[in-house]
Amino acid sequence: MKRTFLFSFFLLLHSVLFAQQQSENMHLLSTWRDPDHSLTYNDIWGYAANGREYAIIGSRFATYFIDVTDPFQPKLISRQQGRGEGQRDFKTFGHYAYGMADGGSNDHSLQIFDLQYLPEKVVKVYDSDVLTTSSHTCFIENGKLYLVSNTRATERHSLDILSLEDPVRPKLMGTLQDTTFWRSHALFVKNDTAYLSAAWEGLAVYDVKNPAAIKFISSLRNYPGAGYNHSAWLSEDSKKLIVTDEMPDGQPVKLFDFTNPAAPLYRASFESNPGATPHNCFIVGNDLAVVAYYKDGLQLFDISDASNIRRVGYFDTFPDNGNSYENGAWDGNWGVYPFLPSGNLIASDMKYGLFVLSNPTKKAHNNFTVFPNPGTNKVNFRLKAPVKNFELTMYDALGRKVKSFQKTEVLEAGFEVSDLARGFYILKATGENFSETSRFLIQK
Repeated sequence: MKRTFLFSFFLLLHSVLFAQQQSENMHLLSTWRDPDHSLTYNDIWGYAANGREYAIIGSRFATYFIDVTDPFQPKLISRQQGRGEGQRDFKTFGHYAYGMADGGSNDHSLQIFDLQYLPEKVVKVYDSDVLTTSSHTCFIENGKLYLVSNTRATERHSLDILSLEDPVRPKLMGTLQDTTFWRSHALFVKNDTAYLSAAWEGLAVYDVKNPAAIKFISSLRNYPGAGYNHSAWLSEDSKKLIVTDEMPDGQPVKLFDFTNPAAPLYRASFESNPGATPHNCFIVGNDLAVVAYYKDGLQLFDISDASNIRRVGYFDTFPDNGNSYENGAWDGNWGVYPFLPSGNLIASDMKYGLFVLSNPTKKAHNNFTVFPNPGTNKVNFRLKAPVKNFELTMYDALGRKVKSFQKTEVLEAGFEVSDLARGFYILKATGENFSETSRFLIQK
């Protein structure tokens, strides 16, 4: 069903487990998890500033901020304790991260973290239960924080909208009142149009430009394979929307045409393997669907042609189940963040924590070109502009450092690799305000 690429594992972390990992077109760059291996992890988000990249990942008890600028060596910057035990969700706005939680103890709060001091530290600047004691998921768009399935003042609300005009003093702006779509699970918002995954009631679309007077636009309820509508994401051009239905027996991901939000059209369904359950989903650009697929790990699909949707890569973060989907669906890959500037993918596995993975669809950067690729005896590279304090490090398929090159300032250079064996290698280039990663194949 899946084939194993042994050369895709770039570090020896958890070597016994990950020697069995199954993947296609994706490379494991590194993993990270808390020394307390009894922890359960949940959602993940990303943040980038000043040429550095970070993963924000939640566990049942805390939120972790991890520097993944060097994808081979994740570095924990801060662990921030939550008020209660549960599943966590977070989004970023400016240099702030907003976190909340749901389930477990249900005595949670809204926490705001100041990220401007990274990579040295993360500072918590707000922690209050006035606006939420439990929120299932959240979203931020256009200076508004959306709390989904939010408990406030002991009452559950399908959707609350907060103003972030003052980023550290959020204020309630409005609440969704809809007796049909009173359940809610997750939300995507773009241009003041909200796409609410409303659990068993399907997906509902609202105009939220005025939070005090939210207007219903349309809904999806009786589409093929409808179940528990869990998450949705819109393409960059706002014409495509994908939906996951979280069902224990597995349901495919659905693709809809949303050119007209008032009259959406079903186009196609696609899946990793029959019986597997999709969880959280994203669209990168207009044509790449990125899906956290529980026991099937991270899955990538080309959705450019609705009549011919193709899987273009996957990495199974949870090999424990083999090829079986029995005994429930709720293990493995919870979430993914596919928008880091480097193109690397960061994913959260409920048992194994953070995964940093290569992206087979990443387009080459114009500012760092390796040629010829594949090569034989020499690595040549060219930069778009001179880089000071330049260092290039070359790693083999097991994450071992095999070559390095340093120069005070460089625009174009090369070095010999005739002594290295045939195979795939990773080139990590860094310098002042510069960080790039590239793959290189030696062919002899």
